[in-house]
Amino acid sequence: TGLLRVTVTKPCEESTVSKILELVENSSEKKAVSEQFITRFAKYYTPCVVYAALALFLIPTLMLAFLPAPPAFLAGTTWDNWLHRALTFLVISCPCALVISVPLSFFGGIGGASRLGILVKGSNYLEALGPTETVVFDKTGTLTDGTFSVTELIGAPGVSETELIDIAAAAETFSTHPIAQSVRAYRGA
Repeated sequence: TGLLRVTVTKPCEESTVSKILELVENSSEKKAVSEQFITRFAKYYTPCVVYAALALFLIPTLMLAFLPAPPAFLAGTTWDNWLHRALTFLVISCPCALVISVPLSFFGGIGGASRLGILVKGSNYLEALGPTETVVFDKTGTLTDGTFSVTELIGAPGVSETELIDIAAAAETFSTHPIAQSVRAYRGA
């Protein structure tokens, strides 16, 4: 609904849109503290749990198979009992919910924000917003309703109100900004 004149001064790779896209794509490099902790924790915990479950299955099974008189705790058990116990241990001990949910929640937050036009450079910035209770913006017409009206005209000495509003309305002819619209509405244009 307005006039737009564009002069290309840089190649596409150097444009602001390309830089914004790069920031969104590389946001995973700036991980939150909790996400870094979970990643380090899972790096050691998950293999330990898998090896423990494997040992819980293999050691009793091998003892049943190769020992002529298995220990008392193996009496009346079979290899499928130990497989069931090992799988149960693996499911209960697996930190999947913790390991997957933390990074996934940040990923979902960054993705959801980008769909709404909000750019978050990384999950560390998203985590920093967690305790925020109040946000104040000064983006008239972008984040607010943007309904304005002219209430008073104060021109320079020697400039009449009519001349002032004519000049202001002419300057705002091609603008769709809410303040420009209120100036044109006051003039009656």
